[in-house]
Amino acid sequence: MSRELNIVTLASGEAISCPQKVRRLALHNSSRNVSKCFERLRSLLVIGKVGELYNSSVSSILRGGSKLLTVLDLRGVSLETFPPEVSELVLLRYLSLRNTNVKFIPGSIGKLRNLETLDLKGTYVTELPIEIGKLRKLRYLVTGSLVVVPVEIGNLSFLQKLGTIEAGKVNGNIIMREVGKLTQLKSLKISGLRTEDGKILCSSLEKLGNLRKLCVEAQAPVGKWNGFELLDLKTLSSGPPLLQKLYLFGHLEETPHWIASLHSLVSVHLMGSKLRDDHLLQWLQDLPNLQRMSFQDDAYVGEELCFKAGGFKSLKYLGLFVLQELRWVRLEQGAMPHLEELEIWSCDLMGYPIGIEHLTNLRSITLDEVDKLKPQNLSDRDRDDAWDDNKLHTSLIGISGAGTQHNLCMDVFE
Repeated sequence: MSRELNIVTLASGEAISCPQKVRRLALHNSSRNVSKCFERLRSLLVIGKVGELYNSSVSSILRGGSKLLTVLDLRGVSLETFPPEVSELVLLRYLSLRNTNVKFIPGSIGKLRNLETLDLKGTYVTELPIEIGKLRKLRYLVTGSLVVVPVEIGNLSFLQKLGTIEAGKVNGNIIMREVGKLTQLKSLKISGLRTEDGKILCSSLEKLGNLRKLCVEAQAPVGKWNGFELLDLKTLSSGPPLLQKLYLFGHLEETPHWIASLHSLVSVHLMGSKLRDDHLLQWLQDLPNLQRMSFQDDAYVGEELCFKAGGFKSLKYLGLFVLQELRWVRLEQGAMPHLEELEIWSCDLMGYPIGIEHLTNLRSITLDEVDKLKPQNLSDRDRDDAWDDNKLHTSLIGISGAGTQHNLCMDVFE
């Protein structure tokens, strides 16, 4: 039916038959030039590996009077520069340049006043022009790597998803203030936050009541290849009420008090926080929806983590990575009753987690350097009880070892 009404046409391989009245056109592995004029074309989708397709077919279509185009998906096209014809498609609502070699977005993009989605993931674009602020209807701005945004970003009041913002460049403090105007924002990632801009960011976060995902990464210390500067988030009175995923990378002087109010939180990951106070677990343990939690790269610098009875009732995954000061992990009976997976890597533990026999729903436990964890290494006889193989749910738990450091791979926005 769609073919008869010229609604959808698929052009694939060498055989291409495209009626001029077609509304939606998909080019799949096409090697032949399509040079017809598609005056009624609304949607153009490129599928598969296309090689030099853009220089022929796509370019011809865009120049051929496709002024009604609302959807243009050029992902994977052999494209080095932003197509100048695109700026004339004033009805365009969706534009994807994903996985192309485009490096620069011209100011002419400001003509696309109806654009709602701009997908730049997998490109080499590192900076957006000031004209991006003219796209008042933009809802989704997807970027793969760090992008410097102009102060005009605050004009995009309908924006729901924003890629990674580079906050350590010029006007970083102004950008953090402008973020507070994006009241519809659901996903935000900020990289290179300077310590002095933390209070401004906190003020903006208090206005983002729709935020579901938040990642904040502090600026790296000058002259060092790793580590983070101080991440100052103390002035935030309460966190975004609908927040589900939280990622904080940076030195926190103390556990943020507002973390205890995040009752919608499902996942939390802390890196480089250097926390040693008791509030870390105390304020997280009563969150009713928390299912995934991980601490990495000295996020905690105390010798012992003790999970209290009745805490973390919904937690299913716990990851502890590169906590160099950690020696003991204690699990009281009734703590983490639904935990299914436990990973501990590059922590100089003196033995197995004490009380692991209480985790009756545990399906997988992964430790590195297992051979070092021997009962005879312990001087306290009470700790030997934690090594009793009869107490472990050996039918459910697989213990594996590895000598390499664990790198936690995550994409906040997928």
